[in-house]
Amino acid sequence: MLEPDCASGPSCGDARLITGILEAIVDLELIGDYGYEIVKLTGDLNHKPPSEVTAQVAEITEKVRHLLSSAVESWRNRDRAQALSLRPQAAPIRDECERLYSTLSQSVSAPEDGAALVDLMLVCKHLERILRHTVSVAEQAAEAAPLSEAA
Repeated sequence: MLEPDCASGPSCGDARLITGILEAIVDLELIGDYGYEIVKLTGDLNHKPPSEVTAQVAEITEKVRHLLSSAVESWRNRDRAQALSLRPQAAPIRDECERLYSTLSQSVSAPEDGAALVDLMLVCKHLERILRHTVSVAEQAAEAAPLSEAA
């Protein structure tokens, strides 16, 4: 018995969609876990870190949130181009996270400042992980999107 070519048949599109949804669910669950950890870390900050540091964290967080929103939107619209556009947008944000992490790690000097800065370092790492899973969700949306008629 010959197996059907699964590159373009209707059942293949359904299979790509279901597989993509299942994989995206796992990534979204992990994003939620990291988000919860960020809430716990920032809720337990006993010492207030410098405002410029919190402003940088907030700025990076907003960029990550925007990409996650775009990834979910690419699923909603089954928009392949939008989904594929997210990986290049993620690279500069990841670089910002790494620079902030490096700055924070060099700033940890006094024990009273150290705990808050270490918590913010963990927040940076969680934001990077959320970003990585966001790109994965977007790429799964691209794979599950219907193939264009012109292809």
